[in-house]
Amino acid sequence: MSNSYYERAMHHPISSRWHSNCVGLVRSLMLGLDDMRHLDVGCGDGVRIRLAKPAGKIVGVDTDRAMLEAAKTRGITTYQESVESLHFSSESFELVTAIEVFEHIEHPVLAFAEIQRVLKPRGFFICVTPNDSFLFQTLWALWTNVGMGRFWKSRHVHDYSLWGHTRTGLSLVDYLRDAGFRPERTASTNLGMVVGVRSIKV
Repeated sequence: MSNSYYERAMHHPISSRWHSNCVGLVRSLMLGLDDMRHLDVGCGDGVRIRLAKPAGKIVGVDTDRAMLEAAKTRGITTYQESVESLHFSSESFELVTAIEVFEHIEHPVLAFAEIQRVLKPRGFFICVTPNDSFLFQTLWALWTNVGMGRFWKSRHVHDYSLWGHTRTGLSLVDYLRDAGFRPERTASTNLGMVVGVRSIKV
């Protein structure tokens, strides 16, 4: 467990602040939803979702087997698969979370559709992602070239902005609306470089 990425990141003098703020953002958006049947997509080693939700059952999916082994030690029921093609039956969950995941997904439309499919009617989807800006792109370039992020294996393939379109596609809010969600609350952290949306399946 001590060798997993986020376990090390939470003890790094710079990244620990970033990830702690992200956890706080998720926790604020999850307020009142703790007892719901919960799927965390792109769960990684489970560090951040367990900090946001220390107790209770969580089902997690990720494509990285080593990360999933670490997540299991945190009491997360894990499956190795892509969010673009989930094996769960339709309407299996009441809450889905995705913490800094969608920037790594090749086909976001498929992923949003799968999350909408596995959610029960009126279920909640909390999506947290970097908010595209010059400041974030500069910081990310430094982090992945000279910082701890140079060990991170998964590159960013999509950029998201909360309200505006980016060079790779729609705004996060527009993606959610097109997939059948109604955004009900937004929040940001890390000087606006990370944004989160709590939305309801309509």
